[in-house]
Amino acid sequence: VTGVQTCALPILFNYKLNEDKYNNIYFSLSNPKLFKSTYSLIKKINTYNDHFIENKKVSIYNKDQKDIYVFVNPKPILLHIGVNKTINIIDALPLMDTILQSNIIINTIIDGMCKDATILPAIVGKKRYMYEHSHIIISDTFFKLPTKNISIEDNLANLKTFQTTVIEILKKYSNLSKEIYKLLFKRELFFTAKDALKYGLIDKII
Repeated sequence: VTGVQTCALPILFNYKLNEDKYNNIYFSLSNPKLFKSTYSLIKKINTYNDHFIENKKVSIYNKDQKDIYVFVNPKPILLHIGVNKTINIIDALPLMDTILQSNIIINTIIDGMCKDATILPAIVGKKRYMYEHSHIIISDTFFKLPTKNISIEDNLANLKTFQTTVIEILKKYSNLSKEIYKLLFKRELFFTAKDALKYGLIDKII
């Protein structure tokens, strides 16, 4: 289903974002391994900033040098999400949890396409941005699960479990309409940046 009704509220000016203020992380699902490495990268940044201190050398009496520790505020993370492939939901959920559990602020920005399960990490950022001409697609391939050696009955049960989980997440972090929920995961829904803003999937358009 294309052309979901656009936001009725006029958007006169796009929000300006200074990306230099962030630790920027970019990932694309052209290589799934790069996507999975994002978990450990975020956790490592959290570890480095765990005590909010930084080691600096200062000069004393212009002769001796001494190590001192000063308290600093770590840069927040800006996670750029640009995806052109469908991934397994079992890979997207851990990244969502990593974002939610981070001690450092993680903001997300949809940069290009955000398809199916990758919407989950995108909508749980502290602040959620989206470039003006980016888009979101939610289709019937949302629940792409490994089915090897799994019976049809078990696969259907798994799909139902994940569907319930995803709907609960979407209801918590967006305000999608009942009409959209009726079509969700059954047909291809296309959201422009204005649509995403209207339905609470993002906070600002860049």
